[in-house]
Amino acid sequence: MDVAAKDAAIARFLHEYPKAADTGRGHPVLNGCEEVRWSDFAECPAALPVLLYGLLDQAAAAAAQRVLTNTLFSIAEMNPAMPEVLPFLLRLAGDPQVPERSGLL
Repeated sequence: MDVAAKDAAIARFLHEYPKAADTGRGHPVLNGCEEVRWSDFAECPAALPVLLYGLLDQAAAAAAQRVLTNTLFSIAEMNPAMPEVLPFLLRLAGDPQVPERSGLL
């Protein structure tokens, strides 16, 4: 999936769950995720934090996880942004209040 397709998938996610991006904003485990220049990584959309925030939204968590997985993994390889996103995912997985937490593990 190229960056345009990933951007489109994130836009569809936001269309379906418009409040998801605001749900996780300000959560301590995601501090700093907006400062990462995600688009500097090959094949990584700049809007990746939207999906991380969506993981904290009860209604949107499963969809956010699916889109995030499709954004970061292809059949042949892992996205080069994975070392940057992994600490955020590990902190989310360690928070018992995160919906779909077991899927992150």
